Amino acid sequence: MKFHKGTEPGAWLLIASSFFANIPAGFLIVALPIYLDRIGLHPELIGVLFTISGLASAALMVVFGLLADRYGRKQFVLLGTGLPVITYLILALTTTRPLVLAASAVGGIGLAGGMSGALVTSGFNALLAEKTRADNRTSMFTLAEMAWVAAILVGSLCAALPSQLQTHTGLSYRAAYHLVFLGMVVVGLVAAAVVVPVREIHSQETSRASWFPHASSRRILLLSLVLGVLGLGLGLIIQLLPLWFHLRFHVTEAFLGPWYAASQVVDLVALLVAVPLARRWGRVRFVVVAQALGSLTLVAMGVVPTVGFAVVLWIARGTFLSASWPVQQAYVMDVVEPADRATAASFVNAAWSVASALTPPLGGFFLAAGLFTWPFLLGGVCYAVSLAVFYGFFHQIHGVETAQKIA
Repeated sequence: MKFHKGTEPGAWLLIASSFFANIPAGFLIVALPIYLDRIGLHPELIGVLFTISGLASAALMVVFGLLADRYGRKQFVLLGTGLPVITYLILALTTTRPLVLAASAVGGIGLAGGMSGALVTSGFNALLAEKTRADNRTSMFTLAEMAWVAAILVGSLCAALPSQLQTHTGLSYRAAYHLVFLGMVVVGLVAAAVVVPVREIHSQETSRASWFPHASSRRILLLSLVLGVLGLGLGLIIQLLPLWFHLRFHVTEAFLGPWYAASQVVDLVALLVAVPLARRWGRVRFVVVAQALGSLTLVAMGVVPTVGFAVVLWIARGTFLSASWPVQQAYVMDVVEPADRATAASFVNAAWSVASALTPPLGGFFLAAGLFTWPFLLGGVCYAVSLAVFYGFFHQIHGVETAQKIA
């Protein structure tokens, strides 16, 4: 990967901040639902929080994206990176239900990230794109994805810390968690501090005078459709896979945990291969091929007879999709005007978030009815539609900066 050529120091600072910020996120993905259950929240309420967090985050993304393109992206990234510190502090100091619920809304529950996730999403990709050149942007977005995967891996492994603290120090369940949450406060402050030195360029090219992205509106809408349909397929089964494994093959989270960690390691290796392949094949073709293979493995999961085959296909599917994601995100930043990048990132990711929050109830209905194959088949159809739209409209479109050079 070409990392150094045309890359400003701010790009490295943003990636470092993302790494530190997502270590607590990796911990919370695994531990927070169980913790909330243990302190008295009903499982149905915890499930509702995931949906509310996803929908609220998506709605805020749209607003914040429009504001970030007009008033600057760094302040949104900085605020979004710092806000979770309040969440971790609340979790460390109290188990009062209203405050815990407020903490979840601010810092997010699940991958959506709540208000803080919306703030970061609205500005991060646009700011990272500003700090790189077109010819190395895909490499840097891939490195950012690798930092995210590594952080989630580290954070998920930290989920064992409260239990270890209870065993070796004699702390109670809540006291052990509170100590870990205080540690997350420190990590969150480091993540925010790393953003401070990043310098943002304010120019006519990177800032938009109007509220709406007139120059890029058609492409933003099409890309939102692509990611929205992809999100529908993901919501049908991917977020419910642990439950599917449990109901279909009668395995527990203890069985799945090590495989989840292994899949993150495989994803890191796949990301190293993604950039040279995308450069050789072209980014649109690479995304289509990788996501098509991911779709095929997804459908195959629904029909295999043993848990061993299903796990292998699960890891393969995640690998293909992880490799394609940063390439597609970098492409989104390249095919819209620089002044519209925050809006594009927000609209596209909001479409993905809303769609992926809408279909889990349908997937849950199929699982409850014992129709274990249907979510995979319908998910495969959604992926196929998304890829057809993406390739049909974008296979001949270069990035804006590349097109300007050619002209």
